[in-house]
Amino acid sequence: MNAQDVLKVHHEHFYGALLSGDLNALSALYSDDYRLVRSDGSMLNKEEVLRDLREGGLAFTSIMLCIEDVRVFETTAMVIGESHATAVRRGFTTSTKFRLVAVYEQVDSALRLSYFQSTQLPDNIPIES
Repeated sequence: MNAQDVLKVHHEHFYGALLSGDLNALSALYSDDYRLVRSDGSMLNKEEVLRDLREGGLAFTSIMLCIEDVRVFETTAMVIGESHATAVRRGFTTSTKFRLVAVYEQVDSALRLSYFQSTQLPDNIPIES
């Protein structure tokens, strides 16, 4: 595993599945003990995240990752960065800037996302590229 492999999975598989609404791809990517910690501090497990995406009417229309920093530790990797996402939930569009930490684990020959945490940025803080 190297930084390029991790970023490819993060961009193409994770963000790609979110943008296309491919819940089967997300289910395969998330580890069984996946945890999402949202900006408000709430925490969801794999099934809760998939249910929220399926039943909560959340659809991502754009996701931009900036200031990508990847740290690889043997079979674990962290993606640290800033992101800007636009999404629609129940007819309402939201645009959010946030800092993120995503933790990937290598399981056999595949990378699995085991943890994702975001911290919302105020609107007056520009995202660097």
